[in-house]
Amino acid sequence: MTIKEVAELAGVSPAAVSRYLNGGSLSAAKKEIIKKTIEETGYRPSVAAQVMRTGRVNQIGVLVPKVNSDSVSQVLAGITRELQNRGYMAVLGSYEGDDEKEISFLRAMETNQAAGAIVMAMDMTPEKKKVYESLSMPVVVTGQNFKGFSCIYHDDYNAMKRLMHLMLKSGRKHITYIGAVEKDLQAGVARRRGAEDAYVEGGFKKKDLPMEIVDFTAEEGYEATKRILEKYPDTDGVLCASDIIAVGALQAIRESGKTAGVDIGIAGVDDMWMDRFHDTPLTSVHLYFKECGRRAAKLLMEEIDGSKRMKEQVCLDFSIVERGSL
Repeated sequence: MTIKEVAELAGVSPAAVSRYLNGGSLSAAKKEIIKKTIEETGYRPSVAAQVMRTGRVNQIGVLVPKVNSDSVSQVLAGITRELQNRGYMAVLGSYEGDDEKEISFLRAMETNQAAGAIVMAMDMTPEKKKVYESLSMPVVVTGQNFKGFSCIYHDDYNAMKRLMHLMLKSGRKHITYIGAVEKDLQAGVARRRGAEDAYVEGGFKKKDLPMEIVDFTAEEGYEATKRILEKYPDTDGVLCASDIIAVGALQAIRESGKTAGVDIGIAGVDDMWMDRFHDTPLTSVHLYFKECGRRAAKLLMEEIDGSKRMKEQVCLDFSIVERGSL
């Protein structure tokens, strides 16, 4: 079938069908009748024709630093749902924190006429900035706030600052911070600074805050906590930059013969589904990952259809879920 035939069956113009297929603006009534007609006829648009007509295909490249992450899967869920609603397909790539892979994926997506890209970024080097700026397709960044680019990110600094204040308020005085790799500017650097500033505001000196910087794994959280408890046996609080790090920390605390939430307060960030099922349910910062993905996809669609011409940086709120582990 052709677009013209679909339009005749739906009782709309071919232009309306084309706008529907390309995620353009249409009334809800027209969207519904076109969708129903396409489903009934089994019509599939020609990719070659679509490229000739628009210069792109209805595909969005989505780049992630890794796939085995609860937060990444939630962001992806938000992205894919929004894209599906607009007739676009996500093409996933994992760059594993490697700058060259990230650049290579973006170039490949551009070469294959992707309509745009969403990148769950970690940092922005001068080299990557030049590549991002040279791309012919729009790009939206999630998880970071990069000047000059459209971004949807979290208030990591204030989230960790408030979490540290909460731990201090609970009466903990010998606190250690287990931070994330600082290549990740938000989860690594911003969260560390938030913890440090709250610690100082609590009446302590920044240099007196014991600290371990690890990768986002339970194994590294476990090993770091073991080192902490050996070096600082009077530790009564462990603040973790992520819940997956806290999972390892909880195991190390159990093995030390101490009880989380009683002898040692502990908290993390991400509000993972498993937090409520630990022996001591974990207090955590809830970040709105699905909303982050949805907003990123929506913003990208607006840039693709031309309704959004200015780059926009959106900071999402957070909440703290207290479960007694402090």
